[in-house]
Amino acid sequence: IQKYVPLSLIQNALDGACGNGQYAHLIAMLAPQARVKGVDLIEGKNWSGFAMPNITFSQMDLCDLSEKNEEDFIVSIDTIEHIVHNENVLQKFFEALRPGGVLYLAVPCEGDNWRFFPRSWFKRFHEWEEHEHIGEQRTIKELVAVLEQLGFKILLARNTFTFWGTIVWEVERLLSWGGHFSQMLNVLFMPFYKLFGLLDLYVPIGKGDNLIIAQKPDLE
Repeated sequence: IQKYVPLSLIQNALDGACGNGQYAHLIAMLAPQARVKGVDLIEGKNWSGFAMPNITFSQMDLCDLSEKNEEDFIVSIDTIEHIVHNENVLQKFFEALRPGGVLYLAVPCEGDNWRFFPRSWFKRFHEWEEHEHIGEQRTIKELVAVLEQLGFKILLARNTFTFWGTIVWEVERLLSWGGHFSQMLNVLFMPFYKLFGLLDLYVPIGKGDNLIIAQKPDLE
C-alpha cells in the first residue's frame, strides 16, 4: 500500500467496518502520527486489546457515514458483501475521502470460489456465507465500473486468494476447527502459509477475490 499512499503522510484513516479491529490497529502502528477510526455495526470483542493513543473504536452503521472530505485513507476488507445496495456505502467512502485520498477495498468476487478440498468439508462456512453475504457481489470488472462511475480513479485492480491463497485458507480453516493438536499444526505451518501468500501475491494463478485500490481525484 505504501506505493499508493505513503503511510507517513496519513493524518486521518478509517477502517470500515473494522470487525475485531486488527486492521485498524495495524494502520495505527504503521502510521503513529495518524488519527485512526475503526467503526463497525457490532462491537468487536478485541477492541480494548487493540487500544492505542491514536485509535478509537465505535459502533456505527456504514450506511450512516456522513463525513465529507476528511479521510486520507479508508480500508474496507470483507465488509460490503454484508450490505444490501452496497454501492451506497462505496458512495459514502468517496464522499468521506479528501481529494487525493485512497480507498483499499477487498471483497469476495461474484460466484463461488473453487475449492481444492471437497466443498462438503466447508459446509459450516458456506451455510454462514449464504446467510451473511446478502450484499451484491461483482466480478472485478463490474466492481471497477461501479467505482469509476462514482468518480474513483483505479490505481490497482487484481485478484487475491487465487490458487495459492485458497489452499492456505482451506488448510488453516480446517485445522482451526480441530483440537489442540490441529492448532499446533497451524503454528508449525506458518512458514508454509507465508510462502504461499507470497506466491499468491507475485505469481497468481486463476481467479479469486477482488482487491482494488482506488483514489478520489485531486481537485482541478
